[in-house]
Amino acid sequence: MNKKGIQLTKIEKGTFLKGSIGADTDIRIDGVVEGELKTSQKIFIGETGTFKGQAIAKNIDLCGKLDGEIHVEKKLFLKETAILTGDIRVGSIEIEEGAYFKGKCNVIKTVGTSSISSKMKSLDPKVNDLATSESEEIIQESIA
Repeated sequence: MNKKGIQLTKIEKGTFLKGSIGADTDIRIDGVVEGELKTSQKIFIGETGTFKGQAIAKNIDLCGKLDGEIHVEKKLFLKETAILTGDIRVGSIEIEEGAYFKGKCNVIKTVGTSSISSKMKSLDPKVNDLATSESEEIIQESIA
């Protein structure tokens, strides 16, 4: 458990995992993960962490590298050390100066009282009951 009493699934630095992780806990990655991540909570990818694949979560904080397709119900936060390549569907996004993002960004708004658990089945936009606001963007920020 972390300091807030929330359970945590952790992939340590020096660990390589290929496959699928499904959890109702926060997930922290400091190692390397390839595959699929699904959680009804937060995914945190540390500075030494690398993820490649598909991810679904309530919130994602990215300090390391992520390459793939992600769906974030609430907030995606790209810290200054973040490198994100891929298409994203987010409730909101915050990007610190120095972060790198290249891909397509769709800002979504849930319809009614849907929850992340009902979205965990698929990243396919046709499956998820969401209204989208399309915005194709390439955002690149670098330290001056």
